[in-house]
Amino acid sequence: MALTAVLMFGAGCSGDQVGAMQVEERPAGSGLRAGHLEDEIVCGAWTERILTALWRLLAGWPDESRVAGLAGVERVSFETADQRRLGGYRLRAYADWSLPPRGYVLIGPGNAMLADQVVGEFAFLQAAGFDVYVYDHRGYGISEGKSRFAAIRADYVAIIERLNGRGYPNHFLYGMSIGGVFMLNALGAGVGYDAALIDSPPSRISDHGCPARFDPVANVPQDAARLGFIFGHRDTVVPPGAWRELAALARERGAVVVERADLAHPLMDRAPAAHRTRMTILRAFFTDRAR
Repeated sequence: MALTAVLMFGAGCSGDQVGAMQVEERPAGSGLRAGHLEDEIVCGAWTERILTALWRLLAGWPDESRVAGLAGVERVSFETADQRRLGGYRLRAYADWSLPPRGYVLIGPGNAMLADQVVGEFAFLQAAGFDVYVYDHRGYGISEGKSRFAAIRADYVAIIERLNGRGYPNHFLYGMSIGGVFMLNALGAGVGYDAALIDSPPSRISDHGCPARFDPVANVPQDAARLGFIFGHRDTVVPPGAWRELAALARERGAVVVERADLAHPLMDRAPAAHRTRMTILRAFFTDRAR
């Protein structure tokens, strides 16, 4: 359980100039000091202060060279409500700025993951015509601030609302592990979306000291027809006993639930065939739902 906890919580520029940053406009100032959202600790000091230091260590340091060879990639930035700058990357649809995207897909990475480590994994969504966004969680990689659950949850709500205001025809979300927990919490907060695929979250995080209102099972909408879930029987980070309750509830409320014996945790599938299977599921989920 301890290892599971550690791993679980853990339009601007053009061309392929990674170093050129697309900076979002800053939301209207509230007059409060920078970083004030980080004052709220909802999951306990041990989880939010001590373990986050370990999670960031496991994630490692950002390295822009990891994305240097990607076509149509640009660095992006988002200013939060409390004036923290979140950094990440966008893969431009079709790697071609002259073609309109079919929509966006916002990726929510798992803990011990950085945006530059994972964005290239989703080039197949870029090829399918979507703008793909991945941001480092607050306090990770190239994002400022301290990693606090309530603040990161607020960040996802704000990012989704900003992307929804950009005129994309399709608004898609994909969250891995704790990134899926944040995505579900954003849905629970009422953000607009067309489809969301949640990959390998636990049923509950209240087991780790967080309030029950943040549990994934507490944030599955009554009508979950626009939701999908992926669960793997080979997952040792969030094993079947930790996700069965959520899978059953999601099915009951009309979500697509995929359980596979060959899948492990996201981006941890040892067999190349299993990794390809997961990405095929992901691509089909969004392309089948695109208008």
